[in-house]
Amino acid sequence: MAALCDGDALSLVLNGEAVYALQRLRFPPKITPAPAVLTDWERRFDAAVAQARAEMAPLPPGSGIGILDAHLWGVNQELCRQCGFAFYRGQPGAALRLIYQPPA
Repeated sequence: MAALCDGDALSLVLNGEAVYALQRLRFPPKITPAPAVLTDWERRFDAAVAQARAEMAPLPPGSGIGILDAHLWGVNQELCRQCGFAFYRGQPGAALRLIYQPPA
């Protein structure tokens, strides 16, 4: 959220053993997203989690690995496209790998 509102060019997050980075590729004027926009984004993530849970429910425990990640990735990719962010992933101490770049 901070990277979107304050115009930062790079935002890094460490989540467990993964490092994620958002790189701003388009520089619109600094904005504060309307509450309805943020509510829509939250709704998208909630729907992705609900869909993943529904798909995993009939599966044996531990066999649905990757289903949640796949659904969340779809939402992240769409929001990166809308906001003009490239998305990177890697491990601490290693080079990050570009995993999504929005169309020019």
